[in-house]
Amino acid sequence: MCMPSKIYLASLLIALSLVLSPGVSAENGTTGEYKIGVVDTREVFDNFDKQKVEYDKLRAAVKKAQDPIDALSVQITEDRARYNAEKDTMLEEDRKALEEVIESAVTRYRAEFKRAQEDVDRQEKKLLRNLLEEIQVAIQEVGLKEDYHLIFESGQNNASGIAGRTGGLLYSSTTLNMTQRVIDHLNEQKQ
Repeated sequence: MCMPSKIYLASLLIALSLVLSPGVSAENGTTGEYKIGVVDTREVFDNFDKQKVEYDKLRAAVKKAQDPIDALSVQITEDRARYNAEKDTMLEEDRKALEEVIESAVTRYRAEFKRAQEDVDRQEKKLLRNLLEEIQVAIQEVGLKEDYHLIFESGQNNASGIAGRTGGLLYSSTTLNMTQRVIDHLNEQKQ
């Protein structure tokens, strides 16, 4: 289990001190309670319409990149079957030529597969980064629009964890959950 960072603990202590001291002036100059919200970024991510559309596009690109690789795999399988069926009756030079064709095709297959996988990984990381940035902006916009003072991550398996960040809330009342409002805000924006 990871130990919380000093920065995280300091942030949590500051947040708690703000919550527990309602007499401190809020940013807008008034005194009183602070408005706190929680967001399950994984739920926002999973229900973000743009995410679904963009991942469908990525899957289509993966399929398009995979088709030639699959065709090469079929050709290798056919050449190997032919080699195994005819190797005993083939001339040695024909057998060696077919072995070289198969070996070359396998090398090409591995290189193409690796290149395609790296390309897909790069595209997915970029897509994920862009979507998470949009979610973060939406959370800030909703927080500002609705006068929240603090918003914490509430999900156990949050989307921020995908990007190597972790949330900061151990417990939250369901009355504080503003996840659906963030989803609605994102999905109401023109794509």
